[in-house]
Amino acid sequence: MIRKTSKPPRRALPKILGAALAFIAFLAFLAAFMEAKAGRELGAARLLASGGKPAEASVHYFRSLNWYSPLGSSQTAADELAELAASLESRGDDYGSYLAYLRLRAALNAARSFYFPRRDLLAAANAKIASYLARQKLGDAGGEDGAAGPAALERATAYFMAIYSDAPKTNEGWYLAAVGGFIAWTLSGALSIFRLFAPARQSNGLRRRIAAARGPLACFAAGYALWLAGMAFA
Repeated sequence: MIRKTSKPPRRALPKILGAALAFIAFLAFLAAFMEAKAGRELGAARLLASGGKPAEASVHYFRSLNWYSPLGSSQTAADELAELAASLESRGDDYGSYLAYLRLRAALNAARSFYFPRRDLLAAANAKIASYLARQKLGDAGGEDGAAGPAALERATAYFMAIYSDAPKTNEGWYLAAVGGFIAWTLSGALSIFRLFAPARQSNGLRRRIAAARGPLACFAAGYALWLAGMAFA
């Protein structure tokens, strides 16, 4: 006997499509919003860099990176901030280069989720920071001609490199749970509001309106709890 595959009721299809379109629209709005913010900060950074103000430019590159996304202006900001740091180092501004690398490192670490973005730039920034701090620690005693010699400089660099490369362990499952919980409670929260305060339901009593929204309300509570757990254990 051949069993017929169950299909969702036709009346449920518009709701499913509507929810999917709302989710896609939300993601598109979020991506556009983040790109607009990152692009504005990137433009300000370039203007300051071309005007001979690298310190101020690195701050705006950092802000652009804080609106991190896998594509777009924030990626360009990461590359250009690394180039700015290298340029400052080549001109002998070790402290300015150190600050630029620190901002690059901080922004990339802040942007991590279930993966670390731009590990190549992060590793380069860690190495430059460690080298600068080692030279500062040894002072006149370090370096090839210093009293301590290159071995001491190498040990000091390795010491700081171990500190700055010690990235925290990430729990990918809990990160995904946090993202899923956030999406669930935001979308179900919006749906709950529509169910509770829709004009067609205003004539109903409060209990009937709550009963009509019990599904989205339950999803809201579960999604919020999952988001909190994901943020706590990720």
